Amino acid sequence: AREKKRLEALYANAAKLVEAGVSISLTSGGGGGNILEGARKAMEYGLSEQDALNAVTTTPATLLGLPSVIRVERGLAATFIVTDGSLFDDDTRIAYTFVEGELEEGSTSGGNGELPTVDITGEVVGSFTAPPRDDPAKGKEVHDERQ
Repeated sequence: AREKKRLEALYANAAKLVEAGVSISLTSGGGGGNILEGARKAMEYGLSEQDALNAVTTTPATLLGLPSVIRVERGLAATFIVTDGSLFDDDTRIAYTFVEGELEEGSTSGGNGELPTVDITGEVVGSFTAPPRDDPAKGKEVHDERQ
């Protein structure tokens, strides 16, 4: 019972820190841990899906001084994945992997080696960071939840 309480307190820390206004990053711990499993566990204990997504993408990149890694625009690396559902759902699969703007070999495609045609209708949920025009060293986070 004591160990269970200790673990539950650890899992709840991410949500408590975010609630207190602290930027957090979730990692695999540098070992063989599964970062998605860790994020799912933090979500079970109160971390929102959006905060979990930020904690495995935008926040680590920003803290490491690599803000261009999290942006998709002309001239940048454009390394990202496309999934068939929420990143944190157990049954979600990675549909496509793009590395430096190129469809990664082994990713699903139309079968003829061409880039896939993707239907982008539906719900768009994401977190985007863009530098203000007057100070490129600082970012402004915008949450976009459109239907």
